[in-house]
Amino acid sequence: MWREVELTAAAHARDPKFEPPIVVSMGDVAASGGYYVAMGTRPVLADPLTITGSIGVISIHPDLSGLLGKLGISAVTSKQGKNPDINALWRPYTDDQRARIQASISSTYDLFRKRVSEGRDLTMERVHELGRGHVYTGLDAKELGLVDQLGGLHAAMALVRKQADVPRHTRLALRVVPDRMTLVDLLLDAIGVPRRSDEPSARAERRRAKRSRAALRLPPSVDLVLAKLPLSLLFLEPGQAHAITTWSMD
Repeated sequence: MWREVELTAAAHARDPKFEPPIVVSMGDVAASGGYYVAMGTRPVLADPLTITGSIGVISIHPDLSGLLGKLGISAVTSKQGKNPDINALWRPYTDDQRARIQASISSTYDLFRKRVSEGRDLTMERVHELGRGHVYTGLDAKELGLVDQLGGLHAAMALVRKQADVPRHTRLALRVVPDRMTLVDLLLDAIGVPRRSDEPSARAERRRAKRSRAALRLPPSVDLVLAKLPLSLLFLEPGQAHAITTWSMD
């Protein structure tokens, strides 16, 4: 994803008349991998309360050998080579495996720092000072030079309009990708069942279903009741949560 962002930015720099510009707009959270992807272009915008940064790499290796020993369960592995089961849960790392994992983490972190260094015009040492997994708000990130300016999606769209030299009176079409997942989609995805088809007939059917749902929208009073159910806000239509939920800044 970082590479595609960089290629898009480079193409616009070479031919701004025919290649589209790209601007990063960070939402609630754009940290770690989200921040990495953003380093492929400038400008980068963030809301004041955006959670961003987290320049770092971690690796987790659960070790269940103690639990298995208490349960009287033993594990036998048939393998070829030294480390095909390096991430096996039933035993800890060997010294050699731990060194390999640490080398991989260090290499990935160095590449992460390099991307940030080049994307933000910072030295590798400065990126390391700001990195090591530290998380920042958008306001702090702006002061530290990790983002270019404060602003949301509308500000980013205004920048795209300006860079693309689109007249102010021209309407822009906003396309949100990927498609929003329903609760059924999430459940099917969790068990490994393909949830969608990209065939034209399937896309047309999804569009018809979406129009039908819009035509059968529930009354606001019913929506309000449903919104109070556990996790229900995850499955409301985009923007619906803001319309039916009372927000307070006390």
